[in-house]
Amino acid sequence: MIALFFLTRNVPFFWDAGSKSLRASWFFDNHFSQFVVPTEINAGHPPLWELLLAFFWSLTDRTLENSRLLLLIFNIGAFYQLIRFIRDQKFSQVPIWASILVLIEPTLLAQTTILNNDMMLLFFILLGLNSIYRNEIILYSLALTGVLFSNLRGVCVFGSLLAIDFLYHYFQLKKGKQEFLWISYIAPILIFSGFLVYQQNILGWFLRSPGHEHRNLAEQNLILKNIASIGKSILETGRIFLFGLLGILILRLFKTKNWKNIKQENKRLLVCLVIFLGAFSVLFTLMTNPINPRYYLIVYLISSILCLNLIFELIQSVKWKKVSVITLFLAFLTGHLWIYPPTISQGWDTSLAYLHYFPLKDKMDDYLVQKGISPTKVGTNLLLNKRSDHYLEPEMTEYYLDLNLSTNPYVILSNIENKTSNEDIRTLMNEWELVESYCQMGVFMNLYKNPSFQD
Repeated sequence: MIALFFLTRNVPFFWDAGSKSLRASWFFDNHFSQFVVPTEINAGHPPLWELLLAFFWSLTDRTLENSRLLLLIFNIGAFYQLIRFIRDQKFSQVPIWASILVLIEPTLLAQTTILNNDMMLLFFILLGLNSIYRNEIILYSLALTGVLFSNLRGVCVFGSLLAIDFLYHYFQLKKGKQEFLWISYIAPILIFSGFLVYQQNILGWFLRSPGHEHRNLAEQNLILKNIASIGKSILETGRIFLFGLLGILILRLFKTKNWKNIKQENKRLLVCLVIFLGAFSVLFTLMTNPINPRYYLIVYLISSILCLNLIFELIQSVKWKKVSVITLFLAFLTGHLWIYPPTISQGWDTSLAYLHYFPLKDKMDDYLVQKGISPTKVGTNLLLNKRSDHYLEPEMTEYYLDLNLSTNPYVILSNIENKTSNEDIRTLMNEWELVESYCQMGVFMNLYKNPSFQD
């Protein structure tokens, strides 16, 4: 964690994280005059992450390094809770070296470098799971409050943790007393309800921000598309090997054992896996919101631990145990190299591949300056104008144009964004003049010139 902090200390806010920086800056610039941002920059999420960012800036300065210090704190907390969870749920015969597999899951590593609220949410989820198992009433109440205030997915997580708490109690899967921690739910519900009343009084709405059509109920054709998108997201960045092997081992487990004979550790992991995977998938299937692989991060971690348990329980050959684990290690490590063709959307914030974008951007900036090409002549769907939100620097004096192949003299295209249509990508690659191209480990940034434009 410390090494990643220093390696990425100057990496800007990326993708969705840029909106968090914008809202944190509003709190900072307005001296915390209220605890919700105006509707025009409000997506409905509870603003705990943004408030914490602004608070950190008020203690020191509004810099990327100070922002990453806050992320580092939650990274350390999340990994501490994850290690506790692994220790409690893995079989004793699973060696420590094999357990490292869980800690190198590609999306987990990517999120430790991105200035978004997902590591904060993961910390509270893992704190909640560990508290349920150990009957820690106060810590569980804190965890529930944290997930509710992390983002809107926290409401789904809250319901999932409640179901897990009940099933742990029902199947007697807890450590020590088999209690349902009903008292832990009172304070989080009251505090969150109070926030919603406050948000309603200040903004005139709560939870669902006006104008956010992507949070509507999906129609039938989109539901089918969402199901396919969920499958694609889960199997990306090497996880196809994880879930392929896990599926085979789960079938083998239930062929040889009934529920009563399954070991306690695996019962707990199966309960968590079914609840989280089911709850998230139902929610994301029925909503119009685009599905990002990082939404399933807790599912990947639980699945990795369960897969290790089943490898060392059901595979008798020592050789094939090692082959299975080493294959998963290689799949996770090479998952950061999974780059799709530019016409296929990719979750760039779910692997470390996105880090190759920034040196390419610097080279393209230098090239435009060297050739005297003004940003006002260049169209792009990249967020190159958002320097205040992403880099915490003053805004540019000259702005890039929105992508429009009919009017742009030049266009910058990169596979790091998913907004450019397949038709525009093909037109640029097949009909426009490629002026300059930079590429690093599958990530590219190209500058094209309109064939009808004359200097």
